[in-house]
Amino acid sequence: MRRYEQGAVPDLKTSLKLELLYGLRVQSIFAELYRQLRRQLKSKLDAFQDRRFPKYSPAGSRITLALDPWTRAIGAAVMEGEQLLRCRVRYLKGRFPERLQVKGRAFVEEMIRTFKPKILVLPKTDYPQSKRSRHVQVFCKTIKELGLRTKLRVVEYRREEIQRSLGIPGRFNRHRVAVAVAKQFPELASKLPPPRKFYKPQDLRISAFYAAALTRAAIQRSTKSLNQTTGVK
Repeated sequence: MRRYEQGAVPDLKTSLKLELLYGLRVQSIFAELYRQLRRQLKSKLDAFQDRRFPKYSPAGSRITLALDPWTRAIGAAVMEGEQLLRCRVRYLKGRFPERLQVKGRAFVEEMIRTFKPKILVLPKTDYPQSKRSRHVQVFCKTIKELGLRTKLRVVEYRREEIQRSLGIPGRFNRHRVAVAVAKQFPELASKLPPPRKFYKPQDLRISAFYAAALTRAAIQRSTKSLNQTTGVK
């Protein structure tokens, strides 16, 4: 305790003793110190993330933002033309379903402010064969309305369209989509989760790969439309 009062970080042994003595988690005993360390670690992780992907210049650029929302996380991918700027997963904590509708929306607003996209890409959820939960469907509708209010071009794709855009035959399979994305963007290969066992929940990292696949579908459609307009074959 004297070390802490003097501004020094308590050693591990002392921290464990305090935890056993008071029956509290270490971060509860040193709440402010714990928050400071989390902020420091977050800034370093953000800096590392920025080094992994190229810098972007929003002014005059055509940025595409794609989102793959789940009830516990949101996959996000940002592209400028054919260049991948960011691909990540934002994990959502807190009470359900408020964590998606509140924290999820705040994350999307943050991404829009940061990257200033021209196109917002979402999975299409409002059709009978959709496998998305009701909460995700409501969230996608909310984000679509947000995108339209901020004058973004909003496009939506069914999962079968995403698989076709990557040239993957057969029934829809998220892991095969992720593998195809990792081949196109080798910087993502180390983050590729293993195939899901039937008795295990889906690895939420897969949502980042699916978001990247959404951007590819949007860019592919835009390129095709441009070629048709200009007469290029």
